[in-house]
Amino acid sequence: MALQRVPSDPFGVVVTPDGRWAFVALTAAGGGRPLTAVSTHPDLAEVRARISERQGVGVFRAGRSRLPSLVRQISGRPFGEALTPDGRYLLAADGQSGAEVISVRAAEAGAKDAVVGVLSAGGRTDVGAIEVAVSRDGRYAFVSDEGSDVISVFNLSLALADKFAAGYFVGAIPTQEAPVGLAFSPAVAGCTRLARQKEQTRTSAR
Repeated sequence: MALQRVPSDPFGVVVTPDGRWAFVALTAAGGGRPLTAVSTHPDLAEVRARISERQGVGVFRAGRSRLPSLVRQISGRPFGEALTPDGRYLLAADGQSGAEVISVRAAEAGAKDAVVGVLSAGGRTDVGAIEVAVSRDGRYAFVSDEGSDVISVFNLSLALADKFAAGYFVGAIPTQEAPVGLAFSPAVAGCTRLARQKEQTRTSAR
C-alpha cells in the first residue's frame, strides 16, 4: 500500500472502467465551504484565490509506477462524483443545487472545455449538493442536497441532447435530515419510472 499526495483535501473519487484514469474531487480545507473564519483577513482576495487554485477535479493517469500521477486539474468546487454508465461523462456535485457534467475524453486530453454543462435546480439558492448518482440507463441524475434535505432529480439525457440550454430539473424528493450517500436498489427501474412520471406531470401543468 502507498499514499499519493494531492493539492488539497480529497473527497469523491472515481476510476474509468479501463483503470487508466482516476478523477478525484479536491476541496479546500473545511470541505470547500464559503470562507467565514478568514473573513476579516486583510488579504482575503488572495486567500480565496489560493484556495480556488487547490479546488477542482484532479485528473490522475495510471502508469507503470505504483501510484497514479496528477496530470491536470479542472477548476470548480466538486464533491461527490459519478460516471455515466457508458463512461463518457463525469458528474460532480457542485456544492450548490446541482452538478457539473464533464466530458471524460476532454478531461483525459486536457481540453480547456472539458466541462460541457451544469445541472441546476433553477432559482434555488441553497448550498449543499454533495453526492451524485446516475440511473443505470443513463437518463437521470440524482443529486443529494445536504443543506435542503432533498434529492434533486435531473433529466441528464435531455440536457446533453440540448447542450444544456436549460437546467433540466425534474423535481426534488424530500428526505430526512441532511442526505448524503446515494445508491440504487434492485428496483431502480421503478425509480426511473417515477422520475419520468414526475417530469410528465410538470410538463402537462405548463
